[in-house]
Order: sequence, then C-alpha cells, then structure tokens
Amino acid sequence: MKVKFKYGDSFKVFDIQDHHVLEVIKPPVSFPLPDVRQTVRNRLRQPDTGPSLTELLLRVRETHRVLIVVSDITRSIPQYPQILEELVEEINRSVKGAEIRFLIATGTHRPLASEEIRSIYGELLTDSYSFANHDCDSPDLIEIGRLSSGIPLTVNQLVKWADVFIVTGRVAPHYFSGFSGGRKSVLPGISGREVIRANHSRVAHPHVGLGKLAGNPIHEEMVEAAQLAGVDFALMVVMNMEKQAVGVFAGEIIETHEKACRVCLEVCGVTGKIPADCVVTSSGGFPQDLSIFQMQRTLQNTKALLKPGGSFLVFGEAREGIGQDTFETWLSSAATPDELLSVPENQVKVGGHTAVLTARLLVRNTVCMISYCAPEQLERIFFKGFSSGEEGLEFMQNRHGSDFTAYLVPDGTFLMAHQGALNEGSNRDKEPSTELPTRRHSHGKRSGSNGWWRKKRGRRSGKREKLSRVSFVIWGALLGMLLGYLVMWSNGSAGSILIIFWTNLIADIIGMIDSVVTFAIKRLAIIMGGSFGAVCGYFLYQWYTSKISS
Repeated sequence: MKVKFKYGDSFKVFDIQDHHVLEVIKPPVSFPLPDVRQTVRNRLRQPDTGPSLTELLLRVRETHRVLIVVSDITRSIPQYPQILEELVEEINRSVKGAEIRFLIATGTHRPLASEEIRSIYGELLTDSYSFANHDCDSPDLIEIGRLSSGIPLTVNQLVKWADVFIVTGRVAPHYFSGFSGGRKSVLPGISGREVIRANHSRVAHPHVGLGKLAGNPIHEEMVEAAQLAGVDFALMVVMNMEKQAVGVFAGEIIETHEKACRVCLEVCGVTGKIPADCVVTSSGGFPQDLSIFQMQRTLQNTKALLKPGGSFLVFGEAREGIGQDTFETWLSSAATPDELLSVPENQVKVGGHTAVLTARLLVRNTVCMISYCAPEQLERIFFKGFSSGEEGLEFMQNRHGSDFTAYLVPDGTFLMAHQGALNEGSNRDKEPSTELPTRRHSHGKRSGSNGWWRKKRGRRSGKREKLSRVSFVIWGALLGMLLGYLVMWSNGSAGSILIIFWTNLIADIIGMIDSVVTFAIKRLAIIMGGSFGAVCGYFLYQWYTSKISS
C-alpha cells in the first residue's frame, strides 16, 4: 500500500505492506460550503446567538471604531480573504465612516512579516486597512481587570480604543484548551506574556486535554478573559481535512463557540478499531509543519490510537527547526522526560507547558520524525530522526516485530482521535472523555458534563425517550378524538348515547379502514416505485461519498 503524506509544500510517499495496516484513518466526509461569502453574509445578519452585526453597530451612537482580531499563520484559513472582505463590507453597509483596524492574535508566537500578512488576509484588505502584530511583551499593554485566579489581565491597548470588538478564526481540536477559536483570540491571542504563562501552566490538570471543555480550568479562564475584554461579536469557521470551510458560526462569543465545537467534533472526530503498535501520520503540510513545536499537536491529536509503548512516525518538514526556544531548552535540559512531570505549576513557562505535555507523551510512546531536523538535534529532545519512510519502517519492524500493526493518518492536524472508546477492554491509562459544559449559571460559566461520545446505551435511551414522547402524543390525540366523538353524538342527552356512540364509531372505523386499504391498493405501484427509488438513491449516495473519501 502506498499512501501520500503532506510534507511542507509537497508530499512524501510511504510504502507499507497491507497486512500491517489496521486502517487508513480520515475524518468523516464533510462537503464544503458552496458559497463561503454568502454564508458569512447570512450569519452576520442572522447570527447563531445574539443580535446581528448591524444591530450591534447601530447601538454605538458616536464614533464607530471597529477592532477585528484575526488568527496568525499557525491558524491560517485559506478562505480568510473572502470571509474578512465580507465582514468589512457588512460593517460599511451598516454604518458610514467606520474606522476599522485589524489586530493579529500572535499570542507568544513570532510576528508575521508583511508578505505573510498580504498572503494570508488578502491584498485587497491589507492595502486598505492597518494590520498590526500583537506583542505580548509590549510596554503598552493595558490592564482591564483581574481574573478570578488573581492574575491581572493585560491585553493589547487597541481593545480600549475600540467601540466594537470582533474576533474571528477557526475552531479546531486543541490539545489542552479543548478546541481552538473563540475565546482563545483574547487569551492567549492578544494578552500579556505573564497571564498567558499562568493560564497555560495548568496543563497537568486532569480535565485539561483534547476536546475537553467541561471542568477545564484553562478553557474556563479563557472564557473569563473574553468576557472581561468585552468581545461584542465572534465570527468562526470549521474546516474539513482539505481545509475547506464546512461551517460558519457567528454571534455571542461563548455560546456560538460551543456550537462550533459540536460541529467540529462531528467533522474531525475519529476512532480506531483497537490500539495499534504504530501511528504513521503527517501534520498536514505547510504551515502546520513549520516546526517541531507546531507538529507536536499532531501527536496529541492521534495518541489515542496507540498502545502504551507504541511508536509514532511523523512526516513534517519543520523548516523552522524545533521552533520554540523554551520548548527546546526544557526538553534538552532534562535528564529524562519524567523529570519534567514534577515541575511545580508556578514554575511552568510559556513553551515549557508544551514541553511538559510532550514529556508526558514521551514517557508512554516513542516519537520518530522525518524532517529537516538533524537526528542529533531530535535526540536532544528525546525524539528519533530518520531521513526516509523506509528507515522509519525498518525501526518499527525491529521495535514491534514483523507482525506490527499500524494506523495510517494522512493528516493528523485536523482530526481528534477519541480516547474513551479505545480504552474499553484495555489496560491503558484512563482519561476523561470528551466533554462540553451543559448548564449555564448567572455568571456565564457552565458546570456539569455531558459526554459527547455517547455509548450505544445512551443512544438507545434517547430513542426510547423520543418513542415515549410520540406515544403520548398519539394516545392523547386518540383519546381527544374519542371524547369529541362522544360529545358529537350525545346531543346533550344521556339516554341511548352509549349504544348509538359505539355503533357509529365501529361503522366509521370500518369505513376508514376500507378507504385506506382501497387507497393503498390503487397506488401500490407508486408506493413500490418510490420505495425502490429511495433505496437506489441511498446506495448511490454511499457509493458517491466513498469515491470522494478515497
């Protein structure tokens, strides 16, 4: 079997014998939106939650200074120019003379170069409007309040400048905040380094992880930061593996983000049959494989597919090397990965948080990379480096035996391997299931949990609940009709009402049955033809989707 894995701007072909492959794992087929601009326009005017963008803008009586926060190169969206152009057009249609500025939510990442800004957001907008990189170390950051943890929330000064504050970006699986997008545009997107450090230092919390929102202290603090910053409107997109927009969501930031997360799980969620010895994957090519620091997300997204002691083989260019100084320093300075797991929370730095999460994975699994990085450089951070897929294949055979099993994951960046289902019947470490918050309190946060990946028992319970509801409605209608029939034939008298009632009721029922049977027989050919056509259509759809997915 030969499978292509994205590598920078090109591909690497991996050749493996079929009997090793448990499955080639791809997310479910998700069809792209036929017209992204029209969908954005519709969502801006009829948002998922809250008032429309025009209503928000018209509430501002004097100036109309609009701040639009956009994602950086590590969260790029191919359709970003069309999405942002439609957003700007809607603002200009709603109010005259609006002053619009764009702020790039770099968090602690490097600033974007001017040519990158033009490429990501489009020449039309970058030639007409100001795009500024956020600097988490800038002396001009302003404090807008304190989080419940006691940490001062410092953000970019443009937040204070704005009359209307809009955040944009994509929602995708995220290895410690649950999902990207929404509230992450504020923290870490446009916040100061210290508040980002304090937030990310909680990576060891048991409810922190891929797809987890309920009880996740990192996510909950991000929500608090977005509320303190006063985000007025959010515009988010969910993409499929081909980086095509499959859903656009707009409105009040918290509830809209949660709705986008639910769709993201449907689009990106996958499970495997059984835990495998190996996972062969890619980070999805440029820009997702810019560096090892970025590529480690793929490890977190697919680790649920591996046995304890299993091995990753990851294709990724890593043209910027390791990519984050603290991440590299922490891993290369440790004697073993276990050493990083005992670092106190208040000492975890930005970049160090990812080193801690990576160390937790390295204790359990082996990571092999095919990249630009030299093997010696990778060895310093406890990774193994190979120059080709053939070398990696030989390593897997030597380590796991000639009958090793593997999942092939062509793009591990845009999927989320569910951990709960694979834990059943195995001795692997249990981890909390993927969850969303479910009950809203007055302060805007949610508590409780509701497993997204419901077991079959849960699905059967849901069906029984729906059946019971339908049964009550049907019985209620029948009893109501019976009562009405009784009243109709009573005529106010009680003498022979029962005999008359039952005689006429039986006669009417026989007449109704006769009419139904006659109707069905006369139109049997139409019914059979329609049924046959529906079955054919179903199988035609199955064939069509299988062709697309392959």
